[in-house]
Amino acid sequence: MPPALLEISVKAVVRTSAADDIVPTETACLKALERYLDTRRGQIGGRGWQIGESVHASALYGLLQSVRTVLEVELLHMTVVVIERGEAREVSEAALRDLPHGIVVSGTHEVTASIG
Repeated sequence: MPPALLEISVKAVVRTSAADDIVPTETACLKALERYLDTRRGQIGGRGWQIGESVHASALYGLLQSVRTVLEVELLHMTVVVIERGEAREVSEAALRDLPHGIVVSGTHEVTASIG
């Protein structure tokens, strides 16, 4: 059975301390998400994602919280789209455990920073 692609997209709202930090914070968060969700060089330590490994929203919270200028992650919504046999369908995070033949790929991300 060929692997299914697990396209992970993130929409997040984070807080930063200064107006000058808004754009750099959004950019740093987007880069962190892209790097972490990269199929070949992502994951912890840059070892890449193996078939059957799952992404958890809690890990993404921690990832965004580790960005130097992020004070707090106010909201994080993770969307998972399974692409298999030419068809795409959205599934819940809990459904990932039923996809042992899935491999993580980065989707589309949106991060909004505000002062607070």
